[in-house]
Amino acid sequence: MSQEPVNRERSVTRTVVAVVLVAVAVVFIAQNTDSAPVHFLGWSFRLQTWVWILVIFVLGFLAGVLVPRYRARSAKKSR
Repeated sequence: MSQEPVNRERSVTRTVVAVVLVAVAVVFIAQNTDSAPVHFLGWSFRLQTWVWILVIFVLGFLAGVLVPRYRARSAKKSR
């Protein structure tokens, strides 16, 4: 049995999930355009809520991509 149909199904599923998440994010951003203050380590920032959410999302995405790579590299070195 070939792996191609399974891979195609996964690809379609991932694409659908990505499109739904982007749609939800766009609606969320459209509904949260107010400014919000953030106080962090003595600094104060005031930006629109969607900007803060975008910054947190990007940081979370980078952590999600980089941490597994770092762990995989560490596991290879320990072998």
